[in-house]
Amino acid sequence: MLVMVMASNVANYAFQILAGRWLSVEEYGLLASFMAALTIIAVSATALQTTAARAIAAGENQPSHSLFNDHLIRSSVLYALVLGSLIALSVPVSGRFINIGSLPIFFLGLYVVPAALDSLAAGRLQGSKRFVALATYGLGQSLGKLSVTLLVLVLGYHVVGIVGALVLSSTSVALAGLIATRRLGAIQTHVFSPEVRRNFAAVFAFWVLISIDVAFARAFFDPEDAGIYAAAAVLGKAVLLLPAVLIQVVFPHLTEQFTHGRRVVRVVGRALALTLCLTVGATLALFLLGGPLITHLYSERYQAAAPICWMVGAAMIPFAVVNLLLYHFLARRQARFLFAMAAAVIAEITAFTLVPKTGPAYALTLGLVGMGLLVAVFPKTNPKRHLREVFGRALRHEGAQGAGRATSSPSSTSAPHISHSRGSHR
Repeated sequence: MLVMVMASNVANYAFQILAGRWLSVEEYGLLASFMAALTIIAVSATALQTTAARAIAAGENQPSHSLFNDHLIRSSVLYALVLGSLIALSVPVSGRFINIGSLPIFFLGLYVVPAALDSLAAGRLQGSKRFVALATYGLGQSLGKLSVTLLVLVLGYHVVGIVGALVLSSTSVALAGLIATRRLGAIQTHVFSPEVRRNFAAVFAFWVLISIDVAFARAFFDPEDAGIYAAAAVLGKAVLLLPAVLIQVVFPHLTEQFTHGRRVVRVVGRALALTLCLTVGATLALFLLGGPLITHLYSERYQAAAPICWMVGAAMIPFAVVNLLLYHFLARRQARFLFAMAAAVIAEITAFTLVPKTGPAYALTLGLVGMGLLVAVFPKTNPKRHLREVFGRALRHEGAQGAGRATSSPSSTSAPHISHSRGSHR
């Protein structure tokens, strides 16, 4: 799965680099602001992926060979059509704010439906633990995006053409993915169920937090500076890629373990330790190699992005840990952490309007908000014990020490410890 996901990320970055080299700096900043909005929609739709994955991992799907029997798919498509229409109607306001024009916003509205279908297909694969198929599916989406972008640029179209082609390619691959998962059965929840609303709120808030900086840069920066910041953000946020792969694998296991009342401290502890190693290592690589990477990938025109990209990468470290904890809470159907995430969104939006309109200031703002959110959502009950359990058990083999600690901790069938409360466990 890791090999396939890395290939998918190479294709995604090839898309960014191809666009950055072919378009002017100002046009690339325009495309990046649209891609930030598109990313928020696409990743918000992963609330559907989380719901589908959890339902299948917990064995809540019902036997069926027809996708039309899946109530989650039917209700999601209907909701996506309504939401897409509202986005298309918001052109006068949204187009003026992010300075992107009317037609791309219309395409953004069209994209809501394929985004929903894409998430449902991925969730069905994830919940059934078909991780290689899931990675292959993601690679298909990335290669489709890269191919249509190259075709559009060769034909002489620019930002608007790229946007329209992305809608088409995403729709085609998403439909193919859903057809391939039809034998997994039907999920009889609906898009307005409490679980979907909880998943949507969590994922939407998280990706607003890590994506909205590019849109604000487009709105407040000089057009060239916005393009420079967009390039730095693309490289800096790559720090989240490998931990995101880890979460894809861990989430269905957390769901399955929680459904059967088993402890997950050791699983979450290893995931936390690995997440920190991956993010710190990636940030260090950006600090040492950011300049050559920017030059070779984007060209000399973007050299000013080099000192900013590692700052954005460092800001992503606390967000990577928050993302892991977020999915842990969702596996347990908890919701208290959403209040902290809502407060973080408000704080970040306010800060972006007040801080100096420079790349380093925006990167620092991201980092401070991420750290504050991590402190807010990390378990507060007996933190020393939690840290000892999370990191100690994650890095030691089970043996005499583990047996000794078991006498002072709950039994192996008790509820997981890493949570805000035990109220949601039944």
